[in-house]
Amino acid sequence: MAMALRLVDGLWSHCTSLVESGQFYQARPLLQRLLQLEIPQTMRADASLMLADLLRYLGEYQMARRHVSAALAGDPGDASLHHMLGYLHHEDDEGNTTRALKHLRQAVKLAPDSSECHRALGEHMVHYASSTRGLDHLRQALELEPENIDSLRSLVLALAEQEKIEEARQILRQYQFRMGKAHPAIQTLWNELAYQSVARKQEKLRPVATVPMLKAVQDRPKKRTTTARPEILRFDTAHQQKSRALRPAPKK
Repeated sequence: MAMALRLVDGLWSHCTSLVESGQFYQARPLLQRLLQLEIPQTMRADASLMLADLLRYLGEYQMARRHVSAALAGDPGDASLHHMLGYLHHEDDEGNTTRALKHLRQAVKLAPDSSECHRALGEHMVHYASSTRGLDHLRQALELEPENIDSLRSLVLALAEQEKIEEARQILRQYQFRMGKAHPAIQTLWNELAYQSVARKQEKLRPVATVPMLKAVQDRPKKRTTTARPEILRFDTAHQQKSRALRPAPKK
């Protein structure tokens, strides 16, 4: 038993080092092999999350959701598994938005003090559910972790999309005072906000294209009918009449 535990620990440590060094293709079969063994639930959850993140990087969302769902069946109260499964549905174009909302809400319910859970739920709700409640979750995520630049970016860009430009500017001014005007992340957000503001103004000023209404057939002027043969335009010289050569007189 002790030897089996040491083997599992060694395999887990090797997988972790491979993932940290960016050797994803080497780590993938080892993680799959590890999940087939009898391992503690905490290690199974961590291995499933690591493998799901690796598969997500490779674009294999369906396989990633399968592994997370299997781990979630063993521990339905794991907030990190709900968070990952909801995010895998949210990020994938072929994912289920309803299931994403369900799992992201459950993650916030199980971990109400998690900034990441509130941010993921807020981003999803802004685009697929209630934008007002989504912004509330994004604000709460920033309150829980004020130094998280990712949460700051999500809130600022979401406010810009909802045309709340002034609130986004006030938040950035507060962070300029706290972190300095020369902070590269703050400068980048200022530029993105300025671009969004100009784009919104241009969309409002752009005239709406309308399709002109077609007149009824009976209202259209009738075409003049003529018995003359229509002239056919040709772009070669076949229409030109060639002069006939005189036939020689028959010999007597």
